[in-house]
Amino acid sequence: MHVQDDQEVIEEWDGCEPISHLRGNRFIAILAWFLLCAALMWPFNQLHMGFVGLVIAMATAILILLWVRWLFRVIQRKMAGISLTRRQWAEMAMGVEPGEIVDEAGPDSTLAPGEAAQNSLATRRVAQTTALQPYSQQRVAPLESEDLPDKIIEPNGLWFSDRFMPALRSLLGQIIIAIGNRGFGKSNLLAVAAEEIAREEVPLLFIDMEDQYGPLAQRIYFPRGFIAGDPALQAVKGKPLRNFIPVNLDNARSVGRKLMQHTLQVVFNIRSYLTLEEGALVLCQLIKGIMEWEEARENEHRLPIVIFWDEANKIIPQEEKFSELADRRVQDMVYKTAFGLVNRGRNYGISVWFASQRIQLIHKTLLQASYKFLFYQGQKVDLEQYQIFGLEPEDVLTLQQGECYIFAPTVIGFRCFIRERVSPHLGHTPGLEQLRSYQQTQLRPIHTLNGGQISGQLQDPYDEIGTGMTEQIAFPPKPEPVLVPAATYPPRTDEPGASTAAIEPKTNTPTQHGGNAKLEGLTEMQKLAYELHMQGHTTIVSLAAAMTQDRRFGKVDNNVANRLRYELAQKRLITINTKGRNEA
Repeated sequence: MHVQDDQEVIEEWDGCEPISHLRGNRFIAILAWFLLCAALMWPFNQLHMGFVGLVIAMATAILILLWVRWLFRVIQRKMAGISLTRRQWAEMAMGVEPGEIVDEAGPDSTLAPGEAAQNSLATRRVAQTTALQPYSQQRVAPLESEDLPDKIIEPNGLWFSDRFMPALRSLLGQIIIAIGNRGFGKSNLLAVAAEEIAREEVPLLFIDMEDQYGPLAQRIYFPRGFIAGDPALQAVKGKPLRNFIPVNLDNARSVGRKLMQHTLQVVFNIRSYLTLEEGALVLCQLIKGIMEWEEARENEHRLPIVIFWDEANKIIPQEEKFSELADRRVQDMVYKTAFGLVNRGRNYGISVWFASQRIQLIHKTLLQASYKFLFYQGQKVDLEQYQIFGLEPEDVLTLQQGECYIFAPTVIGFRCFIRERVSPHLGHTPGLEQLRSYQQTQLRPIHTLNGGQISGQLQDPYDEIGTGMTEQIAFPPKPEPVLVPAATYPPRTDEPGASTAAIEPKTNTPTQHGGNAKLEGLTEMQKLAYELHMQGHTTIVSLAAAMTQDRRFGKVDNNVANRLRYELAQKRLITINTKGRNEA
């Protein structure tokens, strides 16, 4: 009996049946058809339909048999998909769990929370793996020997953590995915993997979707590192950008071939382009250049390369409506390029790391990856997807920052922490430290602001965009009140008995006559302040901004402008009333 079951399993996997089985099936089908026709003729005879009823009965019998055949094929595919034999299906139909040999033990109170979750996961995985094996092959070892190991350290392993050090050789040519909510270690994992692989001087392409991984291109992290992006980035602040490769549609394939030829390690900044569509097209051409270089060589002369694709769900999601690419043609080209790497990359020695924040959004084709790093997920649909891999929601929700479950060809559900990256991380969420630093060094005093400057109706002298000032501005403190002799002030017009003539300049004052003679004895800064004052810059802030834009005396703050105004007033070149309004 056992031998017959084994033969049935072998026949199902081979996808063919013996000729005797085929003849027997045909005989059964013909017999069933005649029986159905006979059963269907009785109601048609009652309706006195004659020959028409016979034809209808025969056609109906054929349709019923086709439907039964289709249903049987569906059941067969389901059985093959989960590797259950017919006996196991029968056990399930009777309410018995097939191969239910291992009992789940309660959590050990002596274990730490992470170890307890890992131990319970190991127990479940043993039971599930046993249930999915063919009945004739079910031989369950004692549970103690099936527990997950404490460490996975291979010879010459890469340092992902003190407990997980896989060999580089085992990662090359593989498809690897990293899934996890923002802030739980997914991006850190990519950087750690890139740092470790780059030390071996393996060719590398890091697709930077959010302009966060530029520091990796420094030679202390990537020994053969470069940044690639829009040619417009060749100069930053007027200085050439070091280790920069300008890439556009015209030279992208050539750059891809040279990347392999010189075994370069490149961070490709896709956000540097004017549009995401343009960056995606350049990326596709760059990858085509890499594959062209590989295709031009025999297999023994090809080189391995590792590609990191962060935030992959943004341009290769499961559903196109979630893609950030607006152009459908560009989207199709990206899909074709990405899945070309998935389907043919192993033949060319190409290993691809895909990262996504949610497992529900990433394309399901990528879930067949050989290595999976599953970090914390909080959405119900994502937790349900994790359950396919044997992870229970209560286990996933206990994952801490930097902790994940690792699925590999040699281990299932290994739980560990990933070490922190060495290179700078530009993807930190801004916090109170950044706010306090800005407030102490860059924040402008509130008394120097007015509504017109904020709304843009008035030019803000401290607005770097509006004035073209690119240097950092150290905003001055609040001006201290300046005491001047009372003789320099004209009578106030708002006092009783004051005359408006008191503030009118006399016809023989230097402000009305004398040409350049009235500027004799003034310093160059005072002369500039007088000229700008006469041009209409009559307030302290406006005068300081105008003198700063003149650039002859560098940065002029409000205190200096205020002092210059009073010096000019003392020389009776201008007059100042007590309300802060200036008049020539």
